[in-house]
Amino acid sequence: IGALIIGASVYFATSYLESARKSSTKTQLQNLRQIIMLYKNDTGRYPETLSDLKKSGILKKDLPKDGWD
Repeated sequence: IGALIIGASVYFATSYLESARKSSTKTQLQNLRQIIMLYKNDTGRYPETLSDLKKSGILKKDLPKDGWD
């Protein structure tokens, strides 16, 4: 019975962590959308690359790895 409880605990912990990573990625994408809109409002056009966002100073750091990888 102990092994069953441990197995179930590991399964639920893994599922929770995966869900949290995906939720975090969705939030990061929403933030990136806002950054892109700020760039468009400032320049009148959408950025062609992430480098455009970094050069403008709107994107201050590299994007984190997404939760699906």
